[in-house]
Amino acid sequence: SGFEGLADSQPAPTALWWNLSTSLSLLGGRYIPIVSLLLLADGMSRKQPVPFTTGTLRTDTVLFTSVTAGVIVIMGALTFFPVLALGPIAEAFQLAKGA
Repeated sequence: SGFEGLADSQPAPTALWWNLSTSLSLLGGRYIPIVSLLLLADGMSRKQPVPFTTGTLRTDTVLFTSVTAGVIVIMGALTFFPVLALGPIAEAFQLAKGA
């Protein structure tokens, strides 16, 4: 957040532009997502309940919970899979290069 070493808080005219543009970027990057999520939550809280039909996806069943948990575990595993798979290959190349 500080952008250290980039002439911040200097009295030069270019530093003024730098200070203003980075402060606006930081404020926008922090507060625009917060406000948008609050607006989304407000919109969802105002929605009227819909009666259950045959096409309704029930979210209070064991099947929904297990499928959601399975997707989360699989996505988490796939995040680390390239490192786990390529680590031994890279080590083999490194050992072959040193020999």
